[in-house]
Amino acid sequence: MNEVINHLLISALFGVLGAVLRVIVTVKKMQGSGRSFERGAFLVYFLCALVIGAFSGIILDFGRTGSFLAGYAGVDLMKGYATAFKRTKIQVKR
Repeated sequence: MNEVINHLLISALFGVLGAVLRVIVTVKKMQGSGRSFERGAFLVYFLCALVIGAFSGIILDFGRTGSFLAGYAGVDLMKGYATAFKRTKIQVKR
């Protein structure tokens, strides 16, 4: 049982590391383009990236490298969803 838990924790950790790298890349791109970001919005983005990275690392577990890449890609997926929701107007019918 402990081996399974350790394996899941290691997968989550490498997913989080991949997500952190993706956040760093995003921040560098924003700084390079001259755009700024609010601290509160960045904190929410960072925390969501960590959670998504951990889950992606666990779900798409193909070893440490696979978990790392899954964490990186999971943040890209989150960014894609955010972009899609910005473009689409959501209407709720009563």
